[in-house]
Parts: sequence; C-alpha cells; structure tokens
Amino acid sequence: MAVSSIGDLATSTMLRSQNSRLQSEMETLVQELSSGQVSIRDTALGGSYRAISGIETTLKRLDAYELSSTEAEGFSETMQAALGSIQETTGNLSVELLAAGNSGTAASASATVSGAKQDFEAVISWLNTNYAGRTVFGGVATDTPAIASASDILSDLETEIAASGAATVSDVEAVVRDWFATGAAYLGSNQALSPMTVGAGQTVEFDFTAQNQEIQDTLSGIALAIMVDSSSVGFSADQQILLAERAGEILLGANQDLLVSRANVGALQETIENAQAEMVSERTSMDLALNELLTADPYDRATRLSQVETQIEILYTLTVRTSNLNLMNFL
Repeated sequence: MAVSSIGDLATSTMLRSQNSRLQSEMETLVQELSSGQVSIRDTALGGSYRAISGIETTLKRLDAYELSSTEAEGFSETMQAALGSIQETTGNLSVELLAAGNSGTAASASATVSGAKQDFEAVISWLNTNYAGRTVFGGVATDTPAIASASDILSDLETEIAASGAATVSDVEAVVRDWFATGAAYLGSNQALSPMTVGAGQTVEFDFTAQNQEIQDTLSGIALAIMVDSSSVGFSADQQILLAERAGEILLGANQDLLVSRANVGALQETIENAQAEMVSERTSMDLALNELLTADPYDRATRLSQVETQIEILYTLTVRTSNLNLMNFL
C-alpha cells in the first residue's frame, strides 16, 4: 500500500505560511474594526470601483475649485480693503478742501497741502497693494506696481503744468486730467485679468484697475490740492482758494464713484461666498457617500476576527504537536 507523507521541512514551511496569512488577516480586521472602514478597497462593493471613482473625481474637482475660489476671495478682500481706505481718505480730504475754499483765505487753502501730500502717497501705496505677490490693480501685469511713485508723478505734473503755460484753475485742471487720462502714471496693463473660476460654471472677473476713471479723478483731485501753493503754478491767493475748492469738488465726485465700485466688488464677494457655500455642501455629501461605501460592517468584522483567532489557536496547537513528534514518543 502506498503511503503519502509530507516531510518535516515542508510541514514547517506550510505552518509558517498559514500563520503569516492569519496574522495579516487579523491585523487587517483589527484595523477595520478600529477605523470603521475597509482597508483594502477590493473588498468594497465587490471590487467595483465605478461609484468610488466617481465620488473621488468629484472631490478632486472640488479641490481645484476651492483653490481658485480662495485666490479670488483673497483678491476681492484686498481690493475691497484698498478701495475702502482710499474712499475714506479722499472723503475726509474733500471736506477739508471745500471748507478751505469756503473760508475765503489762501492760508486755509495752503494748510491743506501738507495733508494732501500724505494722502497722495497713501493712495498710491493702496493702489500698488498686492495679494500673494500679485498686484491687484494692474490688470494682467501682476508682477509690477500699478502706479508710479508719488514723487515721480508730482514731479512730472509740475513740469507738464509749467510747460503748458496754464494760467487759470481750469487750465491747470485740464492739464492734470489729460495727463492722468493718457496713462502716464499707470504702469499696469489695459488687459484685465482672466476670469477666475470659483465653482462649477461660476466665474468672477476683476476688471477694475488703477486706470479706471474714478481712480483718475481721485488722483487728479489730490494732485490739484497739492498744486495749490506749487511754484510751478504760481497762483494768486484768490486762485489758490478756487483751486482748493475745485479739488474738493472733484474728490467729492470721485468718492461717490468709488462707492459704486466698492458695491461692484461686494457683488463679486457675494458670488464667491455663495459658490464656496455650495462647494462645502457638495463636499459634505460626497464625503458621506464615500464613507458609506467604504464602511466596514462591525458585526461581520468582529465575527471574522473571532474565527481567525480560533484558527490561529488551532494552528499553534498543531505546530506544538508537530514539533514534539519524535521516534520515542511514537513508540
């Protein structure tokens, strides 16, 4: 009669292999019980990845939208803050200039010049503000300042006024307005930034630049205030009063236009906020759906873990018995 047997080495190898497999399975079951999710996705949905893949694709798309919307949010907040500061500053200056004009004294008009110079520098600084290293008011030219320095602008304006032979308040105003209108102070681009995607089918466009009319008017009004006692203008006391008053009127009008611009930026911010709220809602739904698909049944895992532990105990018993087999015990 033929006898089939397994050698000691083969038996030892088989037992070690079985032990390794059972230990690995037990670790997986313990991990799934603690985390509540399957550790190997092959076991989820019978190995069908279509549902999981669809959800993960949506989540990746949301990641891209959120990154873009965060940039748009930062841009809009920076722009809104700058415009708000400019509006507040020029609003106060316009009141001072109109009061100086109504006072009827050149001394009052001249007293506003020092403050106007500081305000001019502040406005230029706000117009050159940037978000994440990108200039906000320069159109697509985000790597350069949007406006030339205050000192360069005033120096060029005084040269322009002196060369023009302007002799009246209207003449000086025309020179200043025309100079800003040509873009001589603007260092940015006339091309607006490309629309930023903030959600599925949702974009916002930042087409406001430092060359917009309300900014030109703002800069013109402050520059005229500074020219009240400029030697290049050389106005009489009466003309100084009139120039201060006219500068105040221009700034008052520009201030109203800035309010409209801020409202437009506010509308962009609302669009961004709504898009972000929708993405948060969609992400929550996708996360819940994915979690449900990958949830490990705790009862099933506990049952299987118990079975594996039993198998390991049996394997240990067999291993011990096999290792104790020898001729003396057999006889």
